[in-house]
Amino acid sequence: GIPMQNGNVVRPLLGFSRARIMEYAVSLKLNWREDSSNASVKYLRNKIRHEITPLLETLQPNLLHALEKTQSHLQQTQTMAEDAAIMVYQRVAYQGENEIEFKLNELLKLPNHGAYLYQWLREFGFTQWDDIVDLTRGISGKQVHSQTHTILRDRDRLVLFEKKADTNTLVYSIESPEIAITFPVKLDFKKVESASQNSNTTIFVNADALSFPLEVRTWQQGDTFSPIGMDGKSKKLSKFLKDEKVALHDKLHVWVLVSQGDIVWVIGRRMDDRFKIQPTTTNILRITTE
Repeated sequence: GIPMQNGNVVRPLLGFSRARIMEYAVSLKLNWREDSSNASVKYLRNKIRHEITPLLETLQPNLLHALEKTQSHLQQTQTMAEDAAIMVYQRVAYQGENEIEFKLNELLKLPNHGAYLYQWLREFGFTQWDDIVDLTRGISGKQVHSQTHTILRDRDRLVLFEKKADTNTLVYSIESPEIAITFPVKLDFKKVESASQNSNTTIFVNADALSFPLEVRTWQQGDTFSPIGMDGKSKKLSKFLKDEKVALHDKLHVWVLVSQGDIVWVIGRRMDDRFKIQPTTTNILRITTE
C-alpha cells in the first residue's frame, strides 16, 4: 500500500477511514472539495471502495481495522527484510569503481538468494527476475539487461554495471601526431629523442611505421595482432584478452589504436611487436594514456 511517509511526502490522514474524516469535517462544519471521479466505479479502486469493501464489511465488520493491522505487520516485515538484505550484501557484494560484483559461492549458500537479488537490483530497473535467478546457475557470459544497467555471469560471480553509449560501430580518427584526444580515451603523442621501458600507459613506437590518420575503435571479434614479447607471432585479440583474464564487462570497453588496419596498441594493455623501436629507429613517437 501507500506508505504514510515516503521521503519528504507525509500522509497524516492515511490511518483514518473516509467515514471518520467526513464525520470530523461535518462536526466542525468544514467545507471540502471532492474529485468527481471518486464516485465513478469504472475505476478499479473505486469499484473496490464502493462495492466490494461494503460487501466484505457485512461479513467482517472490523475488516478495515484488520487490514490496517495486516498492512502494519507487512511493513515491519519489509523493514526486517531490508535490514537483512543490507547485512548479507556486505558479505556477498563487492563495490568496485564502475561495477558491483556478487560472489556466487556466497550467494548460493542462501536458500532464498532470489529474494536478496530482488532487494539489491530492483532500483536498477530490472523486471526479468526469473532470468536473473537463472544467471546464478547459467553459463559464463549470459546477461540480463534493464534500460540503464546490465548484470552478467562472469565465471564465479555476477557483475552489475551501468550501460554505456554504444560505441562499437564508431571509429575515431587521429589526423597527425600533433593532435591529442580525450575521447573516447585519452591519448597524447610526443616525438622524443630516446625510448624507455614500455608500460600499460606508455609506449614508444617507430613513427616511420605509422600511417596517419590513425584510428581508435573498440576491439572486434576476429581482430589479431602480434603482442610485443612474442617474437612477432600473431595472436587473436579475443584469446589475448582471455589469457589476460580480462573480465567480460571490461572487454566491452577495450580500445585499440590502428594504423592502416593493423593494431598498433591494445590501449592500456599491450602494443604490437611490428611497431616497436628497432636499433636503427631514429623517429620515435611516445604515446601515453591514463
